Amino acid sequence: MSRRQFPVGESLTRHDGALMILSGKSVIVTGGSRGIGKAIALRFAREGANVAFNYLDNDREASNTVREIEQLGARAGALCGDVADSDSVRELVDLCVREFGTVDVLVNNAGFGLTKPFAEIAESEWDRMIGIHMRGVLLASQLAGKIMRERKSGSIINIASVAGVVALPLRVIYSTVEAAKIMFTKALACEWAESGVRVNCIAPGTILTDLVRQNFERGLLDGSRVLERTPMSRFGEPSEIASVALFLASPESSYVTGQTLCVDGGWTSWGGWPVASKGV
Repeated sequence: MSRRQFPVGESLTRHDGALMILSGKSVIVTGGSRGIGKAIALRFAREGANVAFNYLDNDREASNTVREIEQLGARAGALCGDVADSDSVRELVDLCVREFGTVDVLVNNAGFGLTKPFAEIAESEWDRMIGIHMRGVLLASQLAGKIMRERKSGSIINIASVAGVVALPLRVIYSTVEAAKIMFTKALACEWAESGVRVNCIAPGTILTDLVRQNFERGLLDGSRVLERTPMSRFGEPSEIASVALFLASPESSYVTGQTLCVDGGWTSWGGWPVASKGV
């Protein structure tokens, strides 16, 4: 579809008459072809944003996501690339600027888990975890942030995990990088606040993505044990993370920066016996 430009502050309306709060905005979502990243990309597109995303290796998934974004009336751009590679990240930012004119929102979503005894972790696994979760976030934030700071406006949203808030055995390295991402969010938010760039973080709990379902099947995650200490007694959906990301990307959160929102059904707040034993 043809590109359309919208003046700052102008909003489109959906067919039901509701305002599209990201009308004409340009968004980058790393790891946007599946799971939480895809849910965020589609929700943003539904609210009027054009979305550029990268993916690691699955061309079919990426093509499907592009098609779904375009069916929502938005424009999409997909790039196969690794967020740990500076050239790939630069290409993604360039794609967004070339196709959509600028970068208004960056969602640093790309990541993967590692469940393994600490004593068995190889240096290569540590290096890969740092590369994806930290180097990728640094590179994307620097490049997209430069554009945002020049425009005195922008929102960076980092997707971390409750594993960065609460210590978990067999996830020492994963918990470490997720905790680092949370502190990165706080520090960068303080540094860039005067530039008009807000930086926030979402720490999801157990969200029903394909990866989490695979972890259930492989015995790497015990769903029943998770629910035992989840006050809402259910798992989350990718769409529920996308709703929080939409809030952080929109003007509705204009006075929110440096924050980490745990979207976990109360999992990080519950400190007692298993929920089923509360007797209420």
